[in-house]
This record gives sequence, structure tokens and C-alpha cells, in this order.
Amino acid sequence: MSQSIMRRAVIAVLLLAAPLRAVVAQQGPVVADSARTRSLQQVTQSRSRVFSVNPLGIPFEVVSVEFEGALQGAYTLAGNFSYFSAGDDYTRSSLEVKGRLYPNEEAPRAFSVGFGLGAVNTREHVDTEAGRTLRDKTHPSIGVYVDYNWLLGRSDRFFVGTGLGAKRILGDSDEFEDAPFVYGSARFLIGVAF
Repeated sequence: MSQSIMRRAVIAVLLLAAPLRAVVAQQGPVVADSARTRSLQQVTQSRSRVFSVNPLGIPFEVVSVEFEGALQGAYTLAGNFSYFSAGDDYTRSSLEVKGRLYPNEEAPRAFSVGFGLGAVNTREHVDTEAGRTLRDKTHPSIGVYVDYNWLLGRSDRFFVGTGLGAKRILGDSDEFEDAPFVYGSARFLIGVAF
């Protein structure tokens, strides 16, 4: 009688242990996946620098290159070089330092507002009594910007940035013939976050 009870107890324990083993087997990969997810989150949260270019502007003689780095979660500092050609009328190149505020405190991700200081060089052809001549002037500039950025991909490495802004060249408006001294800007950048 005791052997029969013993066998039944062993069978009951084995039957109860089978679902428990299945639960433990399922928990193992979940724990590994959550550790991998935590590791991936730490990597993506450390993405605080971006190098980007405007690929769509190149056929239209518009070049824009930007490097942005987070000072902390809410603030970044960026350097931007841009070049624009309006055919034979004028060309404009600018070098600017931008400060951006990210209200979500996850820079360089999502919405930001920014302020920029820089220098703008304008080369324009001007008609004078002596004929057509090239005028080359460099002036300081200020700008304001509203941007939105995405970090895409499994590890948030792919960067897409968009935005609108306005820039004013600090100089006398009489110094410019065809080139505007106040102008708007549109931003579309693709790059890498690291």
C-alpha cells in the first residue's frame, strides 16, 4: 500500500512540475529580453550627438551641414554651415551657432525651439555705371527656429530633422540689391545619432 501511495505521489509531483518547468522556461527568455531591452534603452538614451546633412537641397544648389550635441537633457548646442545659390543674382553662405531648448528633456529628440548667432556672406552681381560688378559682403546675423526631430531604427541611430525659421542679417538694407536681408528658412536634415 505504501508503494502505491508513493508512486501516486511521485506521479502527482511530476504532473505538477511539468507546468512549472514550462513557466520557468518561458521566464528565462523574458528575463534575457528585458535585459537586452534595458541595454538598448541605455544605448538610445546616450544618443546625444547628431551629424546631419540636407540631401534634398543638393540638386537645387542648397547645401546644409549641421553638428548638434546635447549639453544636458534639455539643451543642445549646434554648429551649422549652409550655402544657397539664386542663379546669377546672388549666392549666400552662412556659419551659425544655434542653441536649442527641448521641453521634453530628451535632446535631440522631438520638439525644440532655438536661437542662432552667426555670420552671413552675400555675393551679388550689381549693375553700376562701370558695368556689372560683384559685391561681396559679410554681416552678423540672428535667427529663431522651431524644429522637430526623430531618432529612428532599432537603436535610434537614424536621425531625421525638420523645422522652420527666420533669419535677419544685421546690416543696412540699402547694402543689398537683390538679396533679402530678412528671410525664412526650412530645415530637412538626415543624419546619424551617436
